[in-house]
Amino acid sequence: MSATWDFLIHVVSTAPIAFWPMIVGFLMSAIGTQWLKFMLKEELNRQLRASLCALMAFVIGFSTTLVLWPTVYGAFAGMITGMAAPSCYAVCVRLIGIKWPAVRDLLSQDVRTEKGP
Repeated sequence: MSATWDFLIHVVSTAPIAFWPMIVGFLMSAIGTQWLKFMLKEELNRQLRASLCALMAFVIGFSTTLVLWPTVYGAFAGMITGMAAPSCYAVCVRLIGIKWPAVRDLLSQDVRTEKGP
């Protein structure tokens, strides 16, 4: 475990300049998309809802990364971050759900179901 932690510290401390805008872009994309999902109606078509969520994730991830790294390379990194954010978030939530199912329910709006009276 100590070797793994030391490796992670080494990776973060020697990360290139592009690492931080992309990480912040991913986090903003994941948080913003989950927050905005609450505004979508649950009656929407499942494919339409998924497409809107992917579009929101792309726009938030791209714009955040571009604001933090305002160059052509930042725009390219923003496109990568925006396109990868929904898949990375889904994988992270499912991996967390394996060990801590209650935390998974708190992380994703999609698993919540409200029963009316």
